[in-house]
Formats: sequence, structure tokens, C-alpha cells
Amino acid sequence: MANNLEIRKVIVRTPNSVGGETWVETWEYRTKDIVTAVLGLIPLSSTWSAWTRVESVTVDQNGDPM
Repeated sequence: MANNLEIRKVIVRTPNSVGGETWVETWEYRTKDIVTAVLGLIPLSSTWSAWTRVESVTVDQNGDPM
């Protein structure tokens, strides 16, 4: 049962040959799963899942992929 959600923005910057930098921005999420609980209410043990990248598609105003 996942009852917590974390979202983060990841920016990876790399220097380029012109002296500036290029960057790629992505979003990632992870959930926290309750492993053990008392009476189903008080969590005793929980674990976070691995970070998962959010895949997105850019579309124009007609809904066509760009």
C-alpha cells in the first residue's frame, strides 16, 4: 500500500565545446510503502521505492506529437 509520494525535478548540466553548458530537465517520483502497521493505522516499518523517471510527450494544440 503506497501512501506517500515524492516528486523531484532533476537537472543534468554538461559543459559544451563553445564554453557554455547544455542541460536536460526531467521529473522523477517514488512512493513509500508501509510494510508493517499496528491495527492498520500506525506504521512500524516502511520502505521507499526506487526513483522512476516520468516520461512525457509534448503535443501541439491539436493533440499531435511535436
